[in-house]
Parts: sequence; C-alpha cells; structure tokens
Amino acid sequence: MREATIPLGPVADSLSFEVTEVTGAKMLRVDGLDGHRLASEVAASLAGMLELPANSPYYFRDDQTARKLADDDPLGAQIPATGARLMVVPKTKLG
Repeated sequence: MREATIPLGPVADSLSFEVTEVTGAKMLRVDGLDGHRLASEVAASLAGMLELPANSPYYFRDDQTARKLADDDPLGAQIPATGARLMVVPKTKLG
C-alpha cells in the first residue's frame, strides 16, 4: 500500500515541540531544533534520549492530526514551528 503524499510547506528553521513515547510515560520538550533535519534522523535521536531500544527504527506520529510523518522529508516542513506534539513509534513489520 502506498502512503498518501502530504504537500510540504516551507521549512521552519527552528522547531519547538513535545515528544512522547508510545506509552506516554516519558516526555521531552525540544526547543531550537534545526527544522531542516530529516524526520527519521530526529526520531532516531529522540528515541535514544527517551531510552527506547536502539535495535529498532522509529517514526513520528503527529498527535494533533494522527498522521505518520514522512521519514525522508524535513521535520520543519511537516509540523508547525511551535506547539506540535509528536509521538515516537517503533516501526514494525507485519507478517
């Protein structure tokens, strides 16, 4: 199944947002992150800071829109510069 493509807006240079892991037990506040970084790179970095297992790749889900963010696009083109709430989710392969 092919994922729907969301048109990207301009890239925000500096991002401030909250990120949680799937259970919601751990939360980080991120301020001043370079919005040009790929979402996949940021998800991997923040998964480590949330002490999630290093042997799994991760992606972001936007809590406000319930959509999966595109791994290979700049994070700053997919979320607002301030106020976003993201969840770091492990990627799983089914069947």
